[in-house]
Amino acid sequence: ARVRVDTARYCMHIMRGLQLSIIAAGIALVAAELTSCGDPGLVLDGVDIVATYENAAAASGPQIPVAGSATFNMTDEEGFIFYFQSQENLEAYQVNRDLYPVGAGGYCGLAISGQDPACDYEVCQGPACLTSASTNAIKDDNKLYFFLGTGAMSIFDSDDSSTANAQASIDAVEEATGVTCWNTDLFRCKGHK
Repeated sequence: ARVRVDTARYCMHIMRGLQLSIIAAGIALVAAELTSCGDPGLVLDGVDIVATYENAAAASGPQIPVAGSATFNMTDEEGFIFYFQSQENLEAYQVNRDLYPVGAGGYCGLAISGQDPACDYEVCQGPACLTSASTNAIKDDNKLYFFLGTGAMSIFDSDDSSTANAQASIDAVEEATGVTCWNTDLFRCKGHK
């Protein structure tokens, strides 16, 4: 009887150790560095990159991102779908995508830069607010960035290395995955309706 009790305690000890290992592994998976971006699908929830970029470049003040239409769409070679508000914008993007660069893959620039104090790890995927005029802007690298909220954009703007850090994070993910990094899955606004 004594051997059975000791064996049962031993088995319970081993199982408890396995449970803790599984929990620790789960925590590590949740708190991992940015390792991939959105799966191929609709980019930036259908925002017209051309119109939004041009508005941001020409604006004397903040502009709300421009919604594209499924009527004017293109699917790139990787399966990412882009909406535009007009045939003219669709053609402009097809002719020269480099004229309308988007920073941080369209995720929150602060989160991708690795400087987000809300992230528990070095680099995280942060959602982009696509319904506010005050959460997108063209930054010093001439790319259009989106942010979760105005506080995120303010922190991003306060550090001269933000754009370089965001680009380094995107480059690392694209090199590791072999896929272009586009936000197709994280959209939310902090402090905005």
